[in-house]
Amino acid sequence: MITVTGRVVDERGAELSNLTVEGAWGWLLTTKQLARNTTDSQGRFTLAVPEILDFSDVPRSFQIRVLDVCKRPLTKDRELSGTVTSHDLAMLLSKCRSKRPACHRANRQSALCE
Repeated sequence: MITVTGRVVDERGAELSNLTVEGAWGWLLTTKQLARNTTDSQGRFTLAVPEILDFSDVPRSFQIRVLDVCKRPLTKDRELSGTVTSHDLAMLLSKCRSKRPACHRANRQSALCE
């Protein structure tokens, strides 16, 4: 098992809560979700990602991404090594790609998914 911890903040350093952080692995045209969790009130998260071995029993890398409440990506995928058993992403900057600056705010989430 690989442990990934971190904190999601916006451009100003403010914590972003209620966002989904997902660990995924892709091969050719397929993607498999390995782990998923939601950021807490301080923007912190912890993921327990199962180890993926390739054909020669070498651990494969995987991607971490941050999604808004509508499951739209807020960050580019960040590749992490599968050979390291613990990753600490001290500050994972999340820039809202939506034209609505409050796309990640909990009090407006349901209206933004429409």
